[in-house]
Amino acid sequence: MASVQELETVFKSLIILTVVIVGTAFTVAIFGPDDEKYFEQGLSPVVYFGAFVNLLKVPTWILLYRFIPWGRPIFTILTTLSVIVMFLAPEYYVPKGPILDALKWMNGAVTGAILAMLYLTEIKERFVR
Repeated sequence: MASVQELETVFKSLIILTVVIVGTAFTVAIFGPDDEKYFEQGLSPVVYFGAFVNLLKVPTWILLYRFIPWGRPIFTILTTLSVIVMFLAPEYYVPKGPILDALKWMNGAVTGAILAMLYLTEIKERFVR
């Protein structure tokens, strides 16, 4: 069984990995190839809402990293909203590529690992007041 100190190290490493993945995905999306068919397509309000939700997740990474109790429910709610937005959003307006797809998959896997650690390991005790 892993000690609490080891779990904290893994947990903090996952949060740092999330920051790296999201930053890399953002860079790939901005500097990726442009496809003109996507320029004429207007952005849905769902896409704007999703971008807003994902921007709100950034401060929650800091809250989780510092084990601030209200970071856990906020992160969970924002992650749930992100999943709902993915189902409601129209076809993705940035051309998909294998690198961006891999980064999105890795982000989902790491987010799932963070959620699992938040609720199923001794890390949850660090978020109790």
